[in-house]
Amino acid sequence: MPNRIEPERERYLIQHIRDDPRCLEELYEAYLPAVYGYIYSRVNHRQDTEDLTSEVFLKMIRHLDQHRLQHSFAAWLFTIAHHSVIDFYRHAAKSQTVETIPTASVSDPFVEYQDLYQLIAKLPERRQEVITLKFFGGLRNQEIALILKLDERTVASHLSRALEDLYQQLQEG
Repeated sequence: MPNRIEPERERYLIQHIRDDPRCLEELYEAYLPAVYGYIYSRVNHRQDTEDLTSEVFLKMIRHLDQHRLQHSFAAWLFTIAHHSVIDFYRHAAKSQTVETIPTASVSDPFVEYQDLYQLIAKLPERRQEVITLKFFGGLRNQEIALILKLDERTVASHLSRALEDLYQQLQEG
């Protein structure tokens, strides 16, 4: 979950990020665990996760002027992460270098979640996205709705059904 920064502090950091490297550092430290966790839950491979996470923060810096202060910074940042994951799989499909989702190595800090990742991978794509943004990204339903361009009630419905599906899988397994 992101270490939520107070909205006023976050606005200040965003406005001064180009002038003060400490502002970037504070935003990075606040959002790094959640962005990494979300991406890892989608690609399930440490090296690819590290590469994509770096790419997300570079895009954040390059395109910061496109962020609108009236909208959630977290939603904007996770939209970048969401599209980076989509592009990752699109590129992999075109180059056909990845046939399946890579598995985690034993030294991977997220290896303890392997069973959970496998259960989530069995869900329909939209429910996978909602679950991972909610629990690995630590986002609110409203922010997930912005990222996925859905109504907030639809997000709640997908979340509820995904949790029911996961519970059912656990009961069967």
